[in-house]
Amino acid sequence: MPDFVLCVQMDAANAGVMGYYLIPVVDFTQGHIILRGEHPDDRGQYRHQTLASIFGLGASESGEARR
Repeated sequence: MPDFVLCVQMDAANAGVMGYYLIPVVDFTQGHIILRGEHPDDRGQYRHQTLASIFGLGASESGEARR
C-alpha cells in the first residue's frame, strides 16, 4: 500500500479539474476512496488548488510568491 496517493477531482463532464488531493493511507477495497480513521467527506485538509502547491512550486494558494 502506498504512503500517499495523488487524486484528481474532475467536474461532472470530466472536462476540467476541480482540485487535487494528496491523501495519506487510503483504503481501495470499498470501490471508492475511504480515508482510514476519518470521515470520508472530511478531505479539505488534503485539498490543493494546483499541482504546484502540492510540490511547493511557484505561488502559494493565497497568491503569494514562495521564497
